Amino acid sequence: MKFIHNHVSGTLALTLALFIILAGSCVTQNSNGKVYEEQAIDIDDSSFNQNNLKNDDDVDGCEGTESPMLLGVELIVNGEQTTMPATVLITDQLEIAMEYYDADCNLNGGNIRILPDTLEPKYGELDDYLYHIYFITNSGCSSDQEGAPYYLNITPTDYLLPTNLERTLPLEFHLEDVCGFPSQPFFLPLDFTVVEKMTDDDTATDDDNETGGSDDDNIDDDANPVRDDDATQASEGDNGDSGSGGCVF
Repeated sequence: MKFIHNHVSGTLALTLALFIILAGSCVTQNSNGKVYEEQAIDIDDSSFNQNNLKNDDDVDGCEGTESPMLLGVELIVNGEQTTMPATVLITDQLEIAMEYYDADCNLNGGNIRILPDTLEPKYGELDDYLYHIYFITNSGCSSDQEGAPYYLNITPTDYLLPTNLERTLPLEFHLEDVCGFPSQPFFLPLDFTVVEKMTDDDTATDDDNETGGSDDDNIDDDANPVRDDDATQASEGDNGDSGSGGCVF
């Protein structure tokens, strides 16, 4: 009986130890029946950074560092600062100019993330197309000290949405240093839409071929027989008149 008692006690102790081990991890079975183990993470630990799933002390020199300051973002299209919201062609050259200040000078190795607002009605679908991360290289301690913003080159086609999907809120521009500290403020709005071609979105009957004019394309979209509203010459003309603008006699 003493042997059985000791054996049962040993079994209970082993079971208890196994339970304690499993309590510290999450055992999951996938659809193929394969069991894998994920180490549990204590998200209440103040040293745990939920943004990048790493402890900021893992990077040398991160203890006691401060969040960078995100001072401003500007949209640069074909080398010119562009007011937002803006429409960008897939053939345009697109850049984001970021004004910043980082007391720790440790943005290199950090990242910039551009993503949709979580309040978007179709956030899940938009996230598949509009979430992009860019790792930072060759940055200084501040744009003021460098004498210029940090320029991020962006490929417009990366932000082209399918025709059945529309964004309703500005994108979010996030900055994070190499230690995983997010910026202050947490993000700034960034508002641009990428299209394959421009469309005529007004009712003006002239100036179709002039960028920034009263119309925005070079398509003959009116029935005015007097004014020529695009750059086509008379021999190929759209209204039968000569030159880029004149009267028919």
